Amino acid sequence: MTLHKKNIHFNADLVFYDQQNNPITVNLQQLTLIDTYGEVTGCNMTFIVNYDLYQKIDTEELFGLNQKIRSVNFGDGFKPGKDIEIEVELLGEYLPELLREARSDDEWRDYLLDLGQSQSESNLFKTESWRGLYVKQQLDGMPIKTGYMTFWGAEQFPSEVELDFSINNEEFIADAGIEEKKNQALFEVVCNFFDDEGWSYSQMGNESTLQLYYHGDHEKLACYARVREDFDQFIFYVLCPVNVNDERRLVIAEFITRANYGITIGNFEMDFADGELRFKSSIDVEGDRLTTALIRNLVYNNLIMMNKYLPGIVAVIDDHASPLEAIATLQSI
Repeated sequence: MTLHKKNIHFNADLVFYDQQNNPITVNLQQLTLIDTYGEVTGCNMTFIVNYDLYQKIDTEELFGLNQKIRSVNFGDGFKPGKDIEIEVELLGEYLPELLREARSDDEWRDYLLDLGQSQSESNLFKTESWRGLYVKQQLDGMPIKTGYMTFWGAEQFPSEVELDFSINNEEFIADAGIEEKKNQALFEVVCNFFDDEGWSYSQMGNESTLQLYYHGDHEKLACYARVREDFDQFIFYVLCPVNVNDERRLVIAEFITRANYGITIGNFEMDFADGELRFKSSIDVEGDRLTTALIRNLVYNNLIMMNKYLPGIVAVIDDHASPLEAIATLQSI
């Protein structure tokens, strides 16, 4: 199947209505038209809401954001006071109403905004006419967003295929190209990911291991990406920039035990022999394939965790806080 994804950018308020006809005002950022063999077959919309409005959307499961079809939350959870980005998909039966008038980008903008201002009874502005794909929130100092996807978001497109034509001049992606990428060796997929993300790295001898560096909120972080090709496994480590001296290793062991108890993805671990402390996540893709989305989630989750817990680690090493006090402080932020 040949797919084309066209993005039309906005920065305008739209008013939706829930089933009780209560207004829901969002800031529309982007309309995405999905073209299959030259015909528009789908439409997504990306908009911004404030944290308080998201609580209403979340509680009432508006825009089809049913709790039962959500993935595990990636990252560290949503923070109050920060806007939240939601991408939704228009249900197929309402697509003809959207396609009735517009052709060019400017016509799409004018048509949608005029319709929203003059025809609040339109199905296009009912929350139940859309179903959620992704919900995200930008994290301070990180190039990744926390959030979750729904079943519909996971199913809509192969996650490893880039279809955003605002940054990609290729208009079509053939099935043959997708299959070729699926069949790549794991190590090649990992190298391609870091190339695409703009990371500098070096390979460690002939091993399937990369050494990388990332500038976090607090320190420059050394990282290792390791592939065990024979076992279909990918492991990513973020090293703590502070080594744990002999006399503080037991107390740091308590700290990371307390920290690990509340972490759903990955874990801290320490080498008692030399005091090396790191955060590790891994994935086994035997019987499946390693995709860009899986690598991205794993890599940036590790960076988020090290950035979050590093101040507590330093406080415990310097004896400025007990493990319990340090964890309590981090959880209150």
